[in-house]
Amino acid sequence: IMAGGEGVRLRPYTYILPKPLIPVNNKTMVEHIIHTFNKNGFNNFIFSLNYKGKLIESYFNNLISNNKISFFYEKKKMGTAGSIKNFSETIKETFFLINADSYIDININKVYKFHKKNKNHITVLASAIDYEIPYGVCKTNLKGKLLKIDEKPQQNFLVNVGMYCIEPKVIRIIPNRKYDMNQLIEDALKKKFKVMIYPISKNSWKDLSSLKTN
Repeated sequence: IMAGGEGVRLRPYTYILPKPLIPVNNKTMVEHIIHTFNKNGFNNFIFSLNYKGKLIESYFNNLISNNKISFFYEKKKMGTAGSIKNFSETIKETFFLINADSYIDININKVYKFHKKNKNHITVLASAIDYEIPYGVCKTNLKGKLLKIDEKPQQNFLVNVGMYCIEPKVIRIIPNRKYDMNQLIEDALKKKFKVMIYPISKNSWKDLSSLKTN
């Protein structure tokens, strides 16, 4: 669980609490994430921590749980993938990586089976979203002559939801510096690693910034 970010989009809440501990429907965001994994039989978690990491560790050390949870502290900001390098001796099997601000309620075992069946090195979970541009969009020719105006057109995108299924051999290509998941995926593709998309329903995924907090 990548839980080291400052949660800039969620300020001023994150001036007080790190984003994994932001309450959503009377439960912290990261507990929702862990609960989804628990439902699918997973109970071994590693947290990558930086910003307000001691608060996160203290919270879970005082929480009664059957989960095995360990914590790694980044000495400097390592991006969304850089800190995985530190687990090269720890992680020997297929693992899931998830951002601490992504709420995903799916059958994780199906993702795992898809990943293994297709012999993927990285499986990226993605969701289709519709986006309506709230203005009239002007279409012109190369000389600037107006051809037409599309009023509030809709566009469809397949977006990365911040969760991945990864083979441990991928860790070898991660450099010891700040490094983001988009860079890892680009480098994996260059090295001919197999990367596939696993589509999920837009109703089964929410970003923390779009959820009601209380």
